Amino acid sequence: MKDDQWYLLKSAQDVISPALLFYSERIRDNINEMIRIAGSAERLWPHIKTHKCANLIGLQLKSGIDKFKCSTLAEAALLGSCGVREAVLAMQPSSAHLDKLLQLGKVYPGTRFSTLVDNQDSLEMMRERAKAASQKVHLWLDVNNGMNRTGIVPGPEAVDLCEAICSDSWLVFMGLHVYDGHIRDTDPLIRAEKCHRDMQPVHAMADQIAEKGLKINTIIAGGSPSFTIHAKSKEFDLSPGTTVLWDAGYYKKFTEMPFKPAAALLTRVVSKPAPGFVCTDRGINRLPRKCHFQGSSF
Repeated sequence: MKDDQWYLLKSAQDVISPALLFYSERIRDNINEMIRIAGSAERLWPHIKTHKCANLIGLQLKSGIDKFKCSTLAEAALLGSCGVREAVLAMQPSSAHLDKLLQLGKVYPGTRFSTLVDNQDSLEMMRERAKAASQKVHLWLDVNNGMNRTGIVPGPEAVDLCEAICSDSWLVFMGLHVYDGHIRDTDPLIRAEKCHRDMQPVHAMADQIAEKGLKINTIIAGGSPSFTIHAKSKEFDLSPGTTVLWDAGYYKKFTEMPFKPAAALLTRVVSKPAPGFVCTDRGINRLPRKCHFQGSSF
């Protein structure tokens, strides 16, 4: 089979649609590439928001990856049920979310759950909820180094927030979390230049934290587009997510990265209601310019 037709099925007629298809050999290849680029599985904290799938988490666990990031409590519970060692809720929680996260820690004692904080008010709430539950909260200082979505800008306030975490007996300082999802340039040299530029304030702040006598054990840096860049700096742990399945957009945009698209959506044409339109079992669509219809006369 041609490499550009890797997604074709031998017995498509036996598969109920619509269906999201995972291609295990390609997924394993992608996981192996992640570990090769990182230098070890120990540096990886893959994000599961791309797939939300226990089987894919299991494949990564078998490869030695046991630390993960997630975006929702449902994803955190999934990670706990899979028996991962570390699960980071990479979204600053409300009080209700934090209470649930603390409950998950009791349900899945083999998993250490942690989360993010970027301001003093949220930190105070977390301290109060931790004390009320008689359960410590493990926290990452969420650092905004240019994306302007979440996080605190590197500087004196961020250093003060770090000190506040470290000085409270109900809080455990895990390290820095720096997500630079805004850096997505196609040219890898430009992407690398921007990554290094936007990390400079983080390095300066880390030095200021160290001058206070506080230890930063871990810095989780970047996502998928910046993965291969941050991997070259041994001081960082890495949190790619899309790399497990990749996708057509990233495949075309980041051509220097060695990952393969490893998932496809199977749907069937059930009607042709009008010229230029087809109705599939996932909804009605205008016929796309590039489309492969397997085993049909289209």
